[in-house]
Amino acid sequence: MNGLIPLIVTLPLLGAAVTLAAARRRRVQVAASVITLSAVLVIAAILLVAVDASGTPLAVSVGGWPIPFGIVLYVDRLSALLVGVSAVVLLAVLLFSVGQGAADGDDETPISIFHPSYLILAAGIFNAFIAGDLFNLYVGFEILLVASFVLITLGSTESRIRTGVVYIVVSLVSSILFLAAIAMIYGALGTVNMAQISERMGELPDSTQLVLHLMLLIAFAIKAAVFPLSFWLPDSYPTAPAPVTAVFAGLLTKVGVYAMIRTETQLFASSDINTVLLIVGLATMIVGILGALAQAELKRILSFTLVSHIGYMVFGLAIATPAGLGATAYYIVHHIVVQTTLFLAVGLIERRAGSTSILKVKGLMRAAPLLAVLFFIPAINLGGLPPFSGFIGKYALFDAAAQVGTPLMIALIVGGIVTSLLTLYALMRAWNLSFWREEEEPDEAEAETLSRVAYLKGAPAAAVETEQRVIPRIMTAATVGMVGVTIALTVFAGPLYDLCARIGVGIAQPVHLASCMRRRGVNALRSAWRQMPFFVWLIALWMLLWGQFTVLAFVSGLVVALVVTRVFRLPPAELSGRINLWWGLVYIVTFLGAVVVGSLTVAWQAVDWRRQPGAAIIAVPLRTDDDLIMTHVGVTASLIPGSLVVHTDRERRIIYLHFIGVRSMADVEKLAPQRAALGGEDRARRGLACTARQLRDAASSGGGR
Repeated sequence: MNGLIPLIVTLPLLGAAVTLAAARRRRVQVAASVITLSAVLVIAAILLVAVDASGTPLAVSVGGWPIPFGIVLYVDRLSALLVGVSAVVLLAVLLFSVGQGAADGDDETPISIFHPSYLILAAGIFNAFIAGDLFNLYVGFEILLVASFVLITLGSTESRIRTGVVYIVVSLVSSILFLAAIAMIYGALGTVNMAQISERMGELPDSTQLVLHLMLLIAFAIKAAVFPLSFWLPDSYPTAPAPVTAVFAGLLTKVGVYAMIRTETQLFASSDINTVLLIVGLATMIVGILGALAQAELKRILSFTLVSHIGYMVFGLAIATPAGLGATAYYIVHHIVVQTTLFLAVGLIERRAGSTSILKVKGLMRAAPLLAVLFFIPAINLGGLPPFSGFIGKYALFDAAAQVGTPLMIALIVGGIVTSLLTLYALMRAWNLSFWREEEEPDEAEAETLSRVAYLKGAPAAAVETEQRVIPRIMTAATVGMVGVTIALTVFAGPLYDLCARIGVGIAQPVHLASCMRRRGVNALRSAWRQMPFFVWLIALWMLLWGQFTVLAFVSGLVVALVVTRVFRLPPAELSGRINLWWGLVYIVTFLGAVVVGSLTVAWQAVDWRRQPGAAIIAVPLRTDDDLIMTHVGVTASLIPGSLVVHTDRERRIIYLHFIGVRSMADVEKLAPQRAALGGEDRARRGLACTARQLRDAASSGGGR
């Protein structure tokens, strides 16, 4: 299972290389991007199920290098969940951008650079979520920075270049501060591995810990757009193309929040600055939503609400209890999905109306009723209206704070409720003006409506006004899909919140990786080497199955082999990396002999007029639950005339066979061909070169039945 972890980062990087090589082949680029992100989504789901079932995080030291020299990749419930949610969002936004590119050409999303940059951005996001050391986390941030600068300036308009420069300067300041903190930590503790840092941090004086703590926190707060370090976001995001804005709003700030969570819960768990975080969280909520109320442009409204709701996450982090951390994890997932969906809906509004100004856009309820629904559902969700996930997440945060019960916590609860109501007001005001207002409204009614929002006339206008354009179906489908995901967060809120509750408990516990990294890394290499013959055999079998010996067949076979070797259970008969020719020959000869005898027996039963052949289903116990061995035994028994596999029970190690020629228990003892085949289980195991120890283990665990 550990071998899947590096693929989370390497697959997007390989996909970026493929899309760059196919710079002018749109279909190849789209296919490569979709396949890459889909593969990461599948891997994240597998890792999440594995980690949640075992309750133990997975970690791998890349290249087998020992700590602190090697790059450590670390996956727990939180990181696996965020990687999976990020992959879903990236896929939806990718499809949205494909529709936009097909309709508008390459002005907004030029295919020669968009897909490579997009996949590199994905690699940076995934790398940050699974980084096990601070320097690798820094590398993830820098990958993000390089790719996001390319994406935010696509089209090279004056406004995008200007805001892109501001974005890059602020990001560089954050990166310099982060890198300086890493250097100081390494100089003081001799490591950048997070697990080792948490073990050694207590050796430093409290004043030194506080300095390092604040340096990291400020660096991450800039990236997360926490007030007062959020000034750059409302001007930077609205100018970018719609799909870029959507993925930035949904994911980039959450990477900073994730880094803050790791800092507070793992590196500086004993250093208490929660009071400062509570005050900052309250200020972020209030200032952000007040900024949204003063805006007349949809993208700027959503950008300020984005800042505001980062305050909820800081609030949950500062509660510093398992319940608070679990509620924070749930709210992060909710906000990633809902905020991305809202920006996609605004992208559709911009195409349909030619503007995103709520003072100019009107009459969309009649013109585009589906679009009205696509904006309305995530809007009331973000505003915290029951029973949606926004309400569930906020209620969980308030409940965790109420359990602490300090006056400052009560103040945060009140501030959170006020922020939620103001969010609902800001978004419903925008919806009413853009959708509910009639296109041909009488002058008196129009003047009365505008007089109620006269305070918005001085608000910044939209960066670009365009003509009305047709909305491609794929853009609508991507947005509908994301709205469906927001609804799914509500429908499946119970299981998701239970998972987040376990995340909260797990984050609050210390992580001890230093002693197990080397062992896991070495065991992973040995296991990979032992599985190599089986791995190569699966690839060759896949290529033979399709009758093609091409690069595509090899790559698809490689993916299939990875899934088979990592998902299907192969204990206790682990392949040793060699084939025992003698036992393999014995297995084949015995099987062929059983086929001949079985054929003669069935032929005799067919012509024997003295008795009618009977039939029975017999449960045959096996010694192993190994997928490969059970498959060999089942196929062998089915190929022998007179018997057929009807069911296999791997948990109980039983294979059910249908036999002909059986009328009583005495007839069962006469089934020599079938008994020979089933007795060939041990021969198959020896033929595949299982070790003697593995045979003894299998016999002791299952041979007594």
